[in-house]
Amino acid sequence: MKTGYLQYRLFKLFYQQAADKMCNDFKDYISLNANVLDLGCGSGILAKKIEKKFKANIQGVDVVDMRVNDVSLKIYNGSDLSFISDNEFDTVLISYVLHHTENPESILKQAKRITKKNIIIFEDMNEGLLGKIYCYFHGRLFDFFFLRKSIPAKFFNEKEWKEIFNELGLKIVYSKSKKYFLNPVKRKMFVLEKMGV
Repeated sequence: MKTGYLQYRLFKLFYQQAADKMCNDFKDYISLNANVLDLGCGSGILAKKIEKKFKANIQGVDVVDMRVNDVSLKIYNGSDLSFISDNEFDTVLISYVLHHTENPESILKQAKRITKKNIIIFEDMNEGLLGKIYCYFHGRLFDFFFLRKSIPAKFFNEKEWKEIFNELGLKIVYSKSKKYFLNPVKRKMFVLEKMGV
């Protein structure tokens, strides 16, 4: 049994509560019956919540199958989303995933291509001493236990993310700081739309 799968099973209630809060955060940005791509869907817990709350048609994509909920999943290589058509989804959700990708900018560029409405991102910010320590150890432990690969995690601070979004032609239409009990890292939610739309 995969380590990540076991963790999701053991802490399922915690993940479900977090998913409820996340759904409340982006309730104004996912329409009823929307087509939603959960890019890096992991356990599928958040995807299932979105499916129920928004009556969404949800598709999960990830590099490994760690689902504890029954949601549609396509396995991909972590970098190439060419199997998805332009504007195929109303919303692309990327929840605490970009820092685990080899090329976050490329993933965002592809997300821009496949969404017709918006991209919703949750990310840890590489800011402050405790935040930097957390990001360092989180990246290494997650990649070792969950992904079993040696691609180093890439965490950015808020200023760097804003620069990346601007370079890719993505505008921030909403952002929110996220804090979790006993967690020293600053987290942000961003809702992005294509510039000129």
